Amino acid sequence: MASKRYLAFHGHRPAAALVIAATAGSFCATSALADTDSDALLQEELRKRDVIIQQLLQRVEQLERAQGGKPSAPAPQPETKAAAPAVAGAPAQTATPQGQPPAGPGVVMVDERAADRALERTLVIQGALLLPNRVFEITPFTSYARNETDIPIFTLLPNDVAVSNLRVERDEFSSGINAAVGLPFDTQLELSIPYRYVEQDTKTLVGGVPTVHTSNSGSSFGDVRVGVAKTLLREDHWWPDVIGRLVWDTDTGDRSDGGVPLGIGFNEYELAFSALKRQDPLAFTANISYRYAEEKDDIQPGQQFNITLGASLAASPETSLSIAIAQTFEQELKIGGTELEGSDARSSLLLFGASSVLGRRTLLSFNAGIGLTTDSPDYTLSFSLPMRFW
Repeated sequence: MASKRYLAFHGHRPAAALVIAATAGSFCATSALADTDSDALLQEELRKRDVIIQQLLQRVEQLERAQGGKPSAPAPQPETKAAAPAVAGAPAQTATPQGQPPAGPGVVMVDERAADRALERTLVIQGALLLPNRVFEITPFTSYARNETDIPIFTLLPNDVAVSNLRVERDEFSSGINAAVGLPFDTQLELSIPYRYVEQDTKTLVGGVPTVHTSNSGSSFGDVRVGVAKTLLREDHWWPDVIGRLVWDTDTGDRSDGGVPLGIGFNEYELAFSALKRQDPLAFTANISYRYAEEKDDIQPGQQFNITLGASLAASPETSLSIAIAQTFEQELKIGGTELEGSDARSSLLLFGASSVLGRRTLLSFNAGIGLTTDSPDYTLSFSLPMRFW
């Protein structure tokens, strides 16, 4: 009995405390009964004390057998580490969730909010990244392009023929809504509904002096675009992500209005491939596309080849900066099946962009372009406000 009592007191402190409390209580009861000189009551209380002690010792033995004979120890508390400072442009890292093995060397646990960084949102706008499955994005946009063209012409004077210039100045505005939704199997459905407005000034310059000046404007509901995109390859070592895209540009818009050509109104089909190579905080993109237009009213726009090379930088998780050069090669326009000489074009634009996250669902994107060739717009400006839903 003595060895068991020693084990109870030194092996399990909670049980020993109960034994002490019970013994102290019985001693107090004994003292109270001694004052009344009742030996019978004292013996009864002592017997009850022994029963309680015996029950406590049995309980201690049961607990020791359940724990392999080792005293219980407090559960270790998880070590708390200070959060590492955030690196601009790098995906956020989070602790390993409960029930999952810790990440090994080189394995990064990516925060789900990393997909909401300005860089990723910008790549979606550029077409180099697709939306996740069942994620919907709607993008109001507006754009402006300024184009000034000088065309040499002959002007009949009262007694002579003079070489003059026909200067055409165009201000082109486009506004509308782009929409995209992520589908299963790394696929995305795309839709664009635009509206177009053009102001055109035509001046005939003889010796640098305007002799004839006309000003017109025209507008029309734009060509609705419907497209589908699919991720064809995933980035692996030196190989980039590759996305294929098919687009149908409908002829829902008017080709001209108020005597002003709007540059729309043809059924066009586009095949494009986009490549993305990530080196955080940088992302390099390349896009190549081919566009074919159907003939309409004996007029057929020339085939187009487009190449765009760019780079985007995650200046911070909320801000992205980008630069790109876009080159377009357009073949001759055909009228009645005959090519119109000199109607081919070589357009090159240097593009600068910036994007900023306004909220969990909203991004503000701005782009500016500078024309590098005579066939290019002088400059372009565009704003868009992608809003994401899921």
